[in-house]
Amino acid sequence: MLIPAYVQKMIAATSGRHYQGLVGKLETLPIPELPEKVKEEARAKAKTPWMLDIGSGWGRWLLAGANAGFVPVGLELKLEPAKVARDLLKAGGKKGFVIVADAGKPPFAPESFDVIWSFSVLQHLHRKRAHACLDRCAQLLKRGGLLAIELPTKSGLRNRFIRRSQEKEEDEWNSWVVRYYSQAEIIELLKGKYSKPSLEAHAFGGIGYLPVDIHFVPIRFKIVVLLSEMLKKISPMSPPLKRLADSLYIYARKISE
Repeated sequence: MLIPAYVQKMIAATSGRHYQGLVGKLETLPIPELPEKVKEEARAKAKTPWMLDIGSGWGRWLLAGANAGFVPVGLELKLEPAKVARDLLKAGGKKGFVIVADAGKPPFAPESFDVIWSFSVLQHLHRKRAHACLDRCAQLLKRGGLLAIELPTKSGLRNRFIRRSQEKEEDEWNSWVVRYYSQAEIIELLKGKYSKPSLEAHAFGGIGYLPVDIHFVPIRFKIVVLLSEMLKKISPMSPPLKRLADSLYIYARKISE
């Protein structure tokens, strides 16, 4: 498959700084896999489930969703990546859709989705916008539907040394600066609309590492990603270790009204 020019240009911005040396040099697409808890939702449904990806970019998680058995729907702010995502779904023979709209105001009918997913996107929204988005997502989920998001932590081993340099911009409404969350803030963010969230370590030493990266990035980053994956597997047995994770997967179900 020919790699779109947009993906070649933006791969480090979307997949992480460890892809910087691959800008313009990709030979295949780094398509990740959804976490097992999300894939289980697809396997458990008698009919094909629908998944909303908030901030879908060029479509890597839409393709992951289609591969897992979902009909993926992307919500993207910019037209160019939305077109690229649509074309990649079509080229891969996958059914899916992409809507251009503000992530803070998903424009869908109530109870449209079985799963709502977002990776490395909500962290860039002003906290009030993120809160409004998650409240709206509760309306869009079917009863008992799953919210699955990734957010960076204040207590992360790496984050605690870098986040203070960005705190001045946090209150700027349109700033794309990363907002870091404590576990207590995450629980408060979802309170009232969702069940008590399950928090699981996602990455250590960075906030965007994924297993698929091992097959693409230079050796020095392969080691970092492998170490992150090792710590992630150990973390369920060690709550103090989980607190050092630089990003978390957060899972919560819509509370039936």
